Amino acid sequence: KVGSDFQLPLMRDTLAVLMDRVADYYDERGKDERSHALTIWFYNQLLGQFSALSEKLQALVESLEKIDKAGIDEFNKKVAALGDMTQERVLIDKPLIGRREVEPFVNGLLAKLWENGAWKN
Repeated sequence: KVGSDFQLPLMRDTLAVLMDRVADYYDERGKDERSHALTIWFYNQLLGQFSALSEKLQALVESLEKIDKAGIDEFNKKVAALGDMTQERVLIDKPLIGRREVEPFVNGLLAKLWENGAWKN
């Protein structure tokens, strides 16, 4: 009776389609898992690089802070070694350059911009 059974080719085709679908499903699932694993690996590598760079930058900041502190200490020592300067005063109550010196200079600059040098009018 098996030879004359008309459902065998139909079942064979159905099983072939089902097997193809199962194979496609697992192929896609495998691709997704590999892609996910590759993404995780990449970001872990990137995180490691950033961590190493952060450590180097932190070491650089610490060494610069030490150098800055040493410079400040040296400056403070030099200032402490200076004598008493309370008697030394600088008089700034009169300008060093007066109007008589500035006016001819400005006249020389601006006269070239106006006709006949009449920029004051």
